[in-house]
Amino acid sequence: MKLYLSTTSPYARLALIAALRSGKNDLQLQFVLPWEDPAALLAVNPFSQIPALHCDDGHLITESLIIMQYLDDRVLRGGGTCARAGWGIAAINQTVRAFALNMHQPPGSISHPHIARSRAALTRALPLAPQLDASSEDWGHLILGVALNYIRMRLPDIYDAHITPDNRRAVDTFLQRDFMQKTDTAQLQKLPARVADL
Repeated sequence: MKLYLSTTSPYARLALIAALRSGKNDLQLQFVLPWEDPAALLAVNPFSQIPALHCDDGHLITESLIIMQYLDDRVLRGGGTCARAGWGIAAINQTVRAFALNMHQPPGSISHPHIARSRAALTRALPLAPQLDASSEDWGHLILGVALNYIRMRLPDIYDAHITPDNRRAVDTFLQRDFMQKTDTAQLQKLPARVADL
């Protein structure tokens, strides 16, 4: 199997964490820049989106939660887990939208309205985020932790102004977990070839 990913995508990070935690050590890693529509990614995924998992049987699986569930069937179990996972994915979606639209905004142009809309949504939602249990093995908490960290990384002004003190402390602790250290952008920039190389 081969996982197509980038060094900064929170969606790809979630899929990589699922592979790591489920012991898929031989899973090959193919790092790409999806914004550039690389031929290697387009050959397996015409949407040019990551993560994309090319399975040994020839199937292509896209979308992070589906890949995660394929790699580890414990991902979405129970109402609390699903609620935390839903909040986390929604927060990642809003953060990616605000960051990506701003990053690709032509100089001197009027700001895209979805940037302000996503920032406003995060401003409202962040103080109401579920409480992260930094040591939990529950996938809802793992997804929530990745989401809160991604907001911290990409929109630090919103994170600093609106994260609760308890969640700030929890995120700081969560970042020390082994799988978060192994999937940190600085580590992924070394371009490991397989999950076992993390």
